[in-house]
This record gives sequence, structure tokens and C-alpha cells, in this order.
Amino acid sequence: MELAWDLVQCGRAVWLMGNHEQRLVHDLRGSDPSAALSLAGCDTYRQLGARSCRRWLERLEQLPLTHWGQGWVATHAGFDPISWQPDLSIRASFWNHYDGRFGEVIVGHTPAPQLRRMKHITLIDTGACYGGQLSAYCPQTGQERSVAGLRPQSLPRPNRLARPSSQLCASGG
Repeated sequence: MELAWDLVQCGRAVWLMGNHEQRLVHDLRGSDPSAALSLAGCDTYRQLGARSCRRWLERLEQLPLTHWGQGWVATHAGFDPISWQPDLSIRASFWNHYDGRFGEVIVGHTPAPQLRRMKHITLIDTGACYGGQLSAYCPQTGQERSVAGLRPQSLPRPNRLARPSSQLCASGG
């Protein structure tokens, strides 16, 4: 996280808000009574610890929802097909209704064994934290690169795969 933040600070990367960051910020702010219980079940909170999470809170709150390039946009999961606003948890309804209005949309959010393209959407999360590849995609050139991610035994594999991903010339995984 520190390495990624350093790249953001020097203008070499963009870190987008994802559903995990959004949930952590919400729970750390304690805006509802169940926040403490949610934090207890949050992988990020358990991995980083309370002090580190509170230190990261200000950084995470300022993360953008989108990053726009010429003919493309990167966002964590997609856009609500009714309001066309960024949605951090959307999947199929965006994939099925996107009409290309923003150009190519690069998203993470839903891991798969390889980078995928669906009409005007490029899905880059290849599940590196679950033992898959760590993949990068550059919308300006169309180039993609993948390297080995963590070994499958490094982390328990949850029933439902979803991890945030973000970076200019986006990285998923």
C-alpha cells in the first residue's frame, strides 16, 4: 500500500476508490451502530490493524471514483445503467447495458483467470491475491502484461472473489 501511495503522490499512478476502500472508510467513520461489528469482519482492518487503518483513513477518503483518459475511463466496477454514475459494486447490469458512451471502460472488481473484453469493457482483475496472475493493461497502447501472483496457499480462497484494483495503465489483481 505504501509503494502504491508513493506512486500516486509522485503522479505515476492513480488509485481508484473500490468497494473495499469505501466500506472501510464508512466503518471507520462509525456512521452507524454496526460499524464496529463490520470492522471485526473486514479483512483489510484485520490485516492492517486499527492504528494503520486510522492512519490510512484520510488517504482513502480522497480516492477518486474514476480516472478519465482520451477515449477511455477507469473505474472500480462500472456505471449504474440508469444514472450512469460510478457504482462500486455493479457487475452484470452494467456489462449488459453499456453502450460505449464513455469509450472503453476499464474495471477490476471481478477476478477471472485472464484479462477479458466485453464490447467496450475491459476487465483486468486476474485474481493475483487468490493465486492468479497480476495483470496490467494500458488503454493508450492496448498492451497487457501478466506476472505470477501470490501462491494459492498464501491466502485462504473466499467463496466469492472480489478485490479492488486500480492504477494508471491499470493493474488488476
